[in-house]
Amino acid sequence: MDHNRQSDLHRAITTLRRKIGGGTKSERAGERESGRAGEKRRLSVFATLRLLPSFSLVPSLSRSLALSLSLCLAGCSRPAPEVEKRAAVDEFFARARSCWPSNGRNGEDNGSLKLAVESVARAENATLVRLIAYARDQAVDFYLPIYRLSAGQWLINEKGRAYLLNEQCREFKLNDSKPSSISASIFWGGGQIPQGGRIRLNPGQVFEATLSFPQLPDQTRIGALVYDGSVLPFTVLTDPQSR
Repeated sequence: MDHNRQSDLHRAITTLRRKIGGGTKSERAGERESGRAGEKRRLSVFATLRLLPSFSLVPSLSRSLALSLSLCLAGCSRPAPEVEKRAAVDEFFARARSCWPSNGRNGEDNGSLKLAVESVARAENATLVRLIAYARDQAVDFYLPIYRLSAGQWLINEKGRAYLLNEQCREFKLNDSKPSSISASIFWGGGQIPQGGRIRLNPGQVFEATLSFPQLPDQTRIGALVYDGSVLPFTVLTDPQSR
């Protein structure tokens, strides 16, 4: 009888120990899960505090973070190509305005005649400028440069000049002037250039010519064509081209 009681007592104690041990493991597991959840919440809050510019919590750190962020944004962002191009043109005008001709004017300020630089390309020992002349709302005369032996230079309507200006106000004189084959065919049947280089443009008509100048320095990226007092800015193609 005593032996059975001892066995029952032993089994009860063993069962109780198992229950206690199991409960302890469950509690420990629960504590671990709770600890992990709490750690995640603390990390989340810490990350949020680091990102938010909370001046009330850490004023100096927040100001430093805000300043670093603004400098990073300013350094990483780049202006659009057109903005950079416009800024380069403005800078060129600011430097070159002092060497403009006394009667210099913007290319848009020519009454009914509009002049524009279509392209500028480097060729072997030359800089080729494609010039476009356009009549707006009424007929107008456009003059091609003609070489005058008496003057020893190319002249526009007997007195005007065509030359290039680079960023340092250096002049590059005209070496040659050729109308495009299409324009020559349309306006005088591909024959001789009219006397004095006079071209009559009716409203809406376009005339194109290629002007040849000495080769610009390799570092030149922007300049201006001065055509009988009209100042036409341009950018230079970096790839050499031959015509």
